[in-house]
Amino acid sequence: MATLTLSIKEDLIIGGKQQGTTTTKEITGVNNAYCRYYVVDNTEDTVVDFQADRSGGGAVEDGTLKYARFTHTGTSNTIDLRFQATAANKEFLVRLSAGQSYILFFDSIDAESQSSGLGGSFAGSQLDVIKAICSAADGATLEVLIAQS
Repeated sequence: MATLTLSIKEDLIIGGKQQGTTTTKEITGVNNAYCRYYVVDNTEDTVVDFQADRSGGGAVEDGTLKYARFTHTGTSNTIDLRFQATAANKEFLVRLSAGQSYILFFDSIDAESQSSGLGGSFAGSQLDVIKAICSAADGATLEVLIAQS
């Protein structure tokens, strides 16, 4: 098993004072890594598919995701990532501009379709396994790195 070491460094000086910091996280128990580059067109396509009992070739077995990074490596356009849960109508979108990244540390999400459902009591049982991560853009380049147990 391998260990992935992740460092996030923020260098921000305001009024002569450092406001940023460096955060380091070790992710242990990594057995598999998946890295892929996509040129994303304007048709939505599945980038990562989650399966209940098997992984391979772009599919991740449920419960094995340790880390996922999605980076827009292009210089123009935007990439829209759609995170869909196995439950009906549970999804959220993230828009990446050139040079931006989005990071996940586990494979469960929750989303509400109405603002009245937000801010109330929350239970971990509301989390549902991600079914698929899809993307759409117009010629932008997406890098996907996934580490899993």
